Amino acid sequence: MPWNLDSDKPIFIQIVERIESDIVSGKYAPGEKLPTVRELAVEAAVNPNTMQKAYGELEKIGLVYSQRTSGRFVTDDKSLIEKTRKELAKRSAAEFLAKMKELGISKEEAVKLLYEENDMSTLVECKGLSHSYGKKKALDDINLTIGSGRIVGLFGPNGSGKTTLIKILTGMIHDESGSVVICGNPVGERSKALVSYSPDRVVYNAGSKVSDLLDMYELMYEDFDKGTAEENLKKLNIEKEDYVGKLSKGNAEKIQILLTMSRKAALFILDEPFNGVDPVAKESIIKIMLGCVPEDSSLLISTHQIGDVEQVLDEAVFIKEGKILFHRSVEEIRSETGRSLSETYMEEFR
Repeated sequence: MPWNLDSDKPIFIQIVERIESDIVSGKYAPGEKLPTVRELAVEAAVNPNTMQKAYGELEKIGLVYSQRTSGRFVTDDKSLIEKTRKELAKRSAAEFLAKMKELGISKEEAVKLLYEENDMSTLVECKGLSHSYGKKKALDDINLTIGSGRIVGLFGPNGSGKTTLIKILTGMIHDESGSVVICGNPVGERSKALVSYSPDRVVYNAGSKVSDLLDMYELMYEDFDKGTAEENLKKLNIEKEDYVGKLSKGNAEKIQILLTMSRKAALFILDEPFNGVDPVAKESIIKIMLGCVPEDSSLLISTHQIGDVEQVLDEAVFIKEGKILFHRSVEEIRSETGRSLSETYMEEFR
């Protein structure tokens, strides 16, 4: 079947983009031999000279290389393929948003439409998820679904599987069995770009200034909102010229949470955000969390200090010995048991 080429853009450019798309989508694998100029020209119903020119352009880019007697092949450089994938995605997104703008639809409205069209109400879905460390099973066939726009508490004693689950969601562990999908993407480069994670201890170099961290995040994450981060710094009375190593433990924790929450991520994960901080610092951290999370994003909080977050949670997940005991709304737990979430936890894990 001839390719669907239109007259609004030069044919040569459309051919280059089509082959780029076929490479980044995996139709042609790294190192795979490509069809000859004549074969592809027949398939696309174009002049062979035009196809030859397109192949030449792809060789300049580096996505394709030729061997004199063997033909043309897809590059083995997976980082270049991934870079091209992102560039194509940005280009397509820009074209889509430009079209939406012509229709009088804002960026925010367009994103909401995409969520509705693709049933993005399910943000995280784990099915039959298991993971072992040697003979010890850390997660045992768990099923878990987290919707968008939810604040979820993940609770369980040490060794229950909380950290393993978090590492799988953030792509730090890859040898699990079962499936994990985040915003429709299996765990990988695409899902990692949608997740913003704060570990259970401050990970920044003591010799770094706060301004260095802002610059680093801006460089590392395209969705980092530096303006929001700087605005929250002022509210917390933390100076950009302060050194991390000279901050109190509470302020260092605040900085880490603030940077994590200043991204436009789909899923935020905070692991023990209140470790060793005083009540005033806890209150500030909670305000940062609630003030920064976008309406359609979700926040997963793992902590032993249930009482500190109970009032802001929509749902609670209790996990024990790698199995989920239950996943319910906090309101249901209170109304059906007559107990607070903290009391229910004590009852379940006594």
